[in-house]
Amino acid sequence: HELRGGRKEFSCQLDEFFTLAAQQGQVDISGNLGAASLGNEPTMHVPYLYSLAGFPYRTQFYVDKAVKELFTDAPSGLPGNDDLGQLSSWIVFSMLGFYPVNPCSGEYALGRPFITNADVSVAGGKLQLKVNNQGNDRKFVERLEWNGRSLDLAYPKLSFEKLSKGGLLEFWMTAELPGANYHC
Repeated sequence: HELRGGRKEFSCQLDEFFTLAAQQGQVDISGNLGAASLGNEPTMHVPYLYSLAGFPYRTQFYVDKAVKELFTDAPSGLPGNDDLGQLSSWIVFSMLGFYPVNPCSGEYALGRPFITNADVSVAGGKLQLKVNNQGNDRKFVERLEWNGRSLDLAYPKLSFEKLSKGGLLEFWMTAELPGANYHC
């Protein structure tokens, strides 16, 4: 984001991207939120870039919008081509509340969980996810803890190394916008 004028300017450019007219083209360019075609792999990570810039509530807003508007439990419930399971893995990670924007980094970006709890088998045992105050209108994470210790919402450092050892990742949700806001 430093190449784009800093965190705020980068986030303002993302805002513009999400409000531009939908792209036109091949039939697999679908699942549009503005110019972001979430039905096609090259832009699926884009909502999570806000988290990497330190504005996770913007990620939570757009992930909430994408899941509610573009995905369903119907046979045709994916908004595009599920090439090798990419759309399916996107929705699974998004439901859990984090996403591997850059898998090579070993870090996950904070998102918006849609579950109330889940147990995931990992190399070191069990990763437990617990979401407090979950609700349709509660799309923002106001507090996050790893094994009882508070994490910084702007940069929670959710690493593969940490999560794969097992433990408890606990979220507290709110309908109110938490954290610092920016104006473009």
